[in-house]
Amino acid sequence: MQRHMQNISFIAIVGVLLGCAFFFSQLTDMDGTDMVETDSPPETKKSIADIPECGAALTDEDALECYLEAAQIADQLVQEKVEQILAIETESDYRMAFIEMQQAWEDSRDADCEFIRQQTNENGQESDKAERCLLEHNLGRLTQLEEIYCEWYGDVDCDPSQMSLP
Repeated sequence: MQRHMQNISFIAIVGVLLGCAFFFSQLTDMDGTDMVETDSPPETKKSIADIPECGAALTDEDALECYLEAAQIADQLVQEKVEQILAIETESDYRMAFIEMQQAWEDSRDADCEFIRQQTNENGQESDKAERCLLEHNLGRLTQLEEIYCEWYGDVDCDPSQMSLP
């Protein structure tokens, strides 16, 4: 009789564990359709076409806003391309080297543009030069990442020259 009770207890424990496993698998398998009010809406994907053209016809304030928005979109595109490359790369040494290279590039970009920002601020003028610097660096890096992607990870149809920059 005691052995029979042990078997029943064992089956009950296994059933509870399986039920918990199923419950947690359902929680992690949610596709975002049941968003809680505190969740932020999913970010829309941007493309090169979404980067505004900031011409000389804009006022100083409008040009500053335009370059700021353009630099943010270009930075988002750079980050997406980095994530795309990291998702494909399986070799951990290459992944780490790529991450270190990207961090070094970001530090260099930020230092360049911060220098320009400081020089502009010392002259007592608010200018769009620092944001333009960020935009140009980000677009240049995006071109480099496209070339890296096409050369090392892309398929036959991959052509970085087809990417049209604003």
